[in-house]
Amino acid sequence: MLRITDLKIDNKSLGDKFLLVDISPAYEYKDGERQDTVSGYKYNSSYEK
Repeated sequence: MLRITDLKIDNKSLGDKFLLVDISPAYEYKDGERQDTVSGYKYNSSYEK
């Protein structure tokens, strides 16, 4: 069984080329409802071997 603690994340395992795919806003939530306040950004990326 693979455990999350067994993963080794380094340059060799990620790949040779980093590709930024998308940037999207992360909104603040209060009582389960989304607010208009942007609290940060989410970066989607891909790694090419």
